Formats: sequence, C-alpha cells, structure tokens
Amino acid sequence: MSTATQSSVSDPDARDPRADERRLERMAWWLAIAGLIPFVIGTIGVWMFRHPFDSMALEAQMSYGAVILSFLGAVHWGLVLRMPYGVPRALLIWGVTPSLVGWAALAFGPPLQHGVLMLGFLAAFIADRRAVLSGLAPAWYARLRLMLTTAVLLLVAAAGLRYIVYPLVDAFSMVPASAKGIAV
Repeated sequence: MSTATQSSVSDPDARDPRADERRLERMAWWLAIAGLIPFVIGTIGVWMFRHPFDSMALEAQMSYGAVILSFLGAVHWGLVLRMPYGVPRALLIWGVTPSLVGWAALAFGPPLQHGVLMLGFLAAFIADRRAVLSGLAPAWYARLRLMLTTAVLLLVAAAGLRYIVYPLVDAFSMVPASAKGIAV
C-alpha cells in the first residue's frame, strides 16, 4: 500500500469529496423544504381566514416570496464571486433582477401580485437551470430548484385563486351584508 493511500485510510479527518457533496445536497433539500413552510401557511391562511387575518396571511406570503426571489438572485452573485476572471455581466444583472421583480410584485394587489411573483420564480428557475447546464452549479441544484419552483408556483397560484373565487362567491351569496367578514 502506498504512503498516500495509507495516510488517507488511517487519517480519520480525510474526507471523501463525494460524501461531502451528498451531505451538502441532503442538507440543502431539508432546508429548502423547510423554506416552503411560509408559502404553505400563507396559502392556507388566505383560504381559511377572513378579514383582517386573510390580508395578514397574504402580506406575509407575498413579502416572503419577494425575499426568497432576492435570495435566488444572490445565488448568482455567489457564482460570480467564485469566478477568477471574465465575469459575464449578464450574471451580475440577473443577480439583481429577482429582487426588483419581488419588490414590484408587492406594489400590486391580488391576484396580479401573485402572477408577477410567479413569473419571477419561473424566470429564476430558468436562470438556475442555465447555471447548472453551464457547469456553474451542481446537477442536484437543478433537481432541487425544479421541486421548489413547482411547489412555490402551485402554492402562490392557489393563494391567488382565492382572490378570484371569493369575489364570485360573494357576488352570489345569500349571506346578509351585516354578516360578511365573519368566518364560517
């Protein structure tokens, strides 16, 4: 057995880079799933509660979505910081774009803000997928982002749908105006 092989076998601190990558991926998946919790709670909140609590759930979900979009842009700035030279300007520009889209979404009311936020998440997924295909991010990141983007799009769409459905239900409701706003 060579000296290099012996030292790596006997050295408990020697680490397998693939094992480190798997640990990183596993941790990223758990943290990402936990990051869906505010989207789930927001969607449940806008459907289950009436004014003012539905508005609070809406604001919390939309604000969290804008923050997460900013985070997704920052991922690309992190990729740029790893590059020794020749940084593509498009990555720097993209790094700021999701936060601006999230901010713009907050300027609108439902369901338009839901649509703007959804477009931002879809664009972020496309940018992340391109980063993976160009070798800037690991392959598992594309799978993670696909799962997260799908979940976020469905949850935000479900929350936005509430602002289309409830006005229609209220328009045909037989509930007296004095009882509106009371949770049923």
